[in-house]
Amino acid sequence: MGFREYFVDQADLADDLYERGFGINCYMIATTALDALAEIWESDFPTDAARLRGEFCGTVPGASRMSRLVRTFAGADRRTALIAVIRFAEDAMRFAPGVAPAEVAALLAARQPEERGTRPPAHKDVDITALAQEAPTLLSNAAVRRLAEEYHYPGLLYGLYRCPMVHTFGWSKQAQGFARGEEVSYMRLHPDSTSIGFGPRIVTNWLRATLDGYLGHCSLAGIEPAKNFNPGRDQEQRLQNRWSRV
Repeated sequence: MGFREYFVDQADLADDLYERGFGINCYMIATTALDALAEIWESDFPTDAARLRGEFCGTVPGASRMSRLVRTFAGADRRTALIAVIRFAEDAMRFAPGVAPAEVAALLAARQPEERGTRPPAHKDVDITALAQEAPTLLSNAAVRRLAEEYHYPGLLYGLYRCPMVHTFGWSKQAQGFARGEEVSYMRLHPDSTSIGFGPRIVTNWLRATLDGYLGHCSLAGIEPAKNFNPGRDQEQRLQNRWSRV
């Protein structure tokens, strides 16, 4: 099986599982395939990886890497650049209450449901440029701006979908599986946080689009994808580090 065929099969399998009622399995397969592409990109293009590490002053969080991967190679869909503002602002209020509290409160106030009993509006999510215009003091903080990368829609696929499902086979309370098709939706399911949902077709379509974009990138660079990729490199590095302490 070829490189492209493998990932297309993963997307097709994820779609099929969702149609058969296995929602968690669908998201698990699709988001893990995207994460695998991110690791392959890092291996195939070490210069790109070094540039990203420079932006993050060292190790790049998995969510940020996936976010950048999808925005880079599936960027024709403008939603890849959107930030889940409600999730971002709620976490800022909970975990860093002293950082631009008035701007954080204003972000949330502008995104309250328009009528009682309706859902918070996902259509008011914006890209980083528009967010910086709404909250200039908050986004002038370099650490906050780096964190914002993890709240791009593709970054949340890693943090709220892939990781909880792969490691605990369940939803986190910040995510929900009620979105359908290519819908992005918020729901207030818990008193202290708003859950976000991504329709399964968004995830599998981004997987296919990212794959095509990445293969085009490889073709232009004259690189065979994953030719020298070692899937066990992270574990080998952990073992090497442990051996060095013997």
